[in-house]
Amino acid sequence: MVAVVLRALIDFCQSGKCGLFGKGGLIMFDVTADYVTYHLIHLHPVITLGVFGGILGSLYNFFLDKVLRLYNRINEKGKAYKLLLAATVTVCTSCCIFGLPWIAACKPCPTDTREACPSIGRSGNFKKFQCATDEYNDLASLFFNTNDDTIRNLYRAGTDDEFHISSILVFFIASYFLGIFSYGLALPSSLFVPVILTAAAYGRLVGMLIGSQSTLDHGLFAVLGSAALLRGSMRMTVSVCVIIL
Repeated sequence: MVAVVLRALIDFCQSGKCGLFGKGGLIMFDVTADYVTYHLIHLHPVITLGVFGGILGSLYNFFLDKVLRLYNRINEKGKAYKLLLAATVTVCTSCCIFGLPWIAACKPCPTDTREACPSIGRSGNFKKFQCATDEYNDLASLFFNTNDDTIRNLYRAGTDDEFHISSILVFFIASYFLGIFSYGLALPSSLFVPVILTAAAYGRLVGMLIGSQSTLDHGLFAVLGSAALLRGSMRMTVSVCVIIL
């Protein structure tokens, strides 16, 4: 019954009658059939992806534990120190998010996309950010989207040329450490979605580094990277990680 009702709602909203529902911070779980062809030669990069994803997840917990211990010592000094800590991290995070896209080069808009390029508004895959009319900034598209839209973009198949490898690398490093330093402040925060976002960037980065050695889609590497890093950080079983994703 739930599946039938959800399927009906998805079909209704895909006709454009739901406004912004399904965009931005609201995820529409629309699962479609897909067939991936893989061979024995793909086993080695996938194993490598899983091993290093688990290591990065464990290091994420290690660094997070050190940062939380530091934050606890600061927060024990009083409310003023707690607010000052939150304000300092917020300013540093804002400087990174708005400053890093300046180092990324503009890319021409793809000709085979059905979406507006550059995007208008908060939702969208192609942020203009100081680029020409027919160009977009791929790093700004990652930073200035909601977490859910960014995860969708990293997971999307057939977008191997949409992001530059340097932009994915910068975004991965920034989201990895910003997620660590943003947790434990006097602000509402979580670990689950930031870890998935960071892991998706990690998986796509590995897929881009492998390049011609594998015919697997970069979006598939992003999904596998999320399962690997999520397993290393959340201590979940692999099956649970795959089901959640």
